[in-house]
Amino acid sequence: MSSLKDLEKRVKELESKVNKLEENHSNITDKNLSKKSKKKSSLNEKKSKKKKKPNKFLILMGEARKKKKESFEYNGNVYKGVPHDKFGMVYKKTN
Repeated sequence: MSSLKDLEKRVKELESKVNKLEENHSNITDKNLSKKSKKKSSLNEKKSKKKKKPNKFLILMGEARKKKKESFEYNGNVYKGVPHDKFGMVYKKTN
């Protein structure tokens, strides 16, 4: 059988190994968190770009939709609307 002193010595060695592993784990998690925060900040910078202005067709279609017009004209073409439950009006080009 092992002596009591040998067992105590082994316990101390194992405790020191556990402490070292815990320190390494905390260092690794800190590095990972900093990487994630950098990614989020770069995403926020991308989101802060200005919105693109809608073109003239979309502006006219939006106005027609709000007023629930049956048709509107754009660039020499007539677009007729069909009532829609979800979108209000859906416009299609007529020939």
